[in-house]
Amino acid sequence: EAKSILKVVSEKTEVVYFDTEIAHKEVLSDIKKVERYASGGTNFDCVVKYANEKRPDRLIMLTDGDASLSIKPLMPIVWVINNKHSKSAFEHLKGEKVFLNQEKAK
Repeated sequence: EAKSILKVVSEKTEVVYFDTEIAHKEVLSDIKKVERYASGGTNFDCVVKYANEKRPDRLIMLTDGDASLSIKPLMPIVWVINNKHSKSAFEHLKGEKVFLNQEKAK
């Protein structure tokens, strides 16, 4: 099932690497291996601003969640968070939250 889904969405899915600014962009089907293009402080605003211009159906953010967001997103965001802090530490991030190695946040 996952392979079938990727065949449908991989040409339409853009992966954006960022920290305080966008460092690299590529289409999912073009990715040969995941590389690190950015590291350091995090600013979600640069990605949300870019997404607001592109108007995707959904934005999926893979993050440790340690940043704020001041720009209003024009699409739903799914936050995939890899962080050991309590779930209440991420209440400022609006949208669905999925915690890696933990149960789904409400």
